[in-house]
Amino acid sequence: MQAIAGLYGLIVIGGGASAVAKSKVSLYAGVGTGLFAIAGALVMAKNPKLGLALILIGAIAPLPRMLPGFIKTQTIWPAGVVSLCAIAVIISAILTFNQLKPQP
Repeated sequence: MQAIAGLYGLIVIGGGASAVAKSKVSLYAGVGTGLFAIAGALVMAKNPKLGLALILIGAIAPLPRMLPGFIKTQTIWPAGVVSLCAIAVIISAILTFNQLKPQP
């Protein structure tokens, strides 16, 4: 999960950076959500629940903008790639959460 989240964070940062010519907000949003995913991957080793929460924030945040954009325009980069990767990360995070052992 940590490697998946880290890779996803880099993809989202890349998506934001590639859209900087059109919108600085896209850059800030991409970097921000990507950093949440990367921070979650780093935190998971010591605090898995917090790490998964950060990863989920980074994966859920871009979906309201990217998924409708992908459906409407069918543009693969960045909307399609980020949307599909975010959905995969959300599913992976849920499966990982279900495998966590309860802490006494």
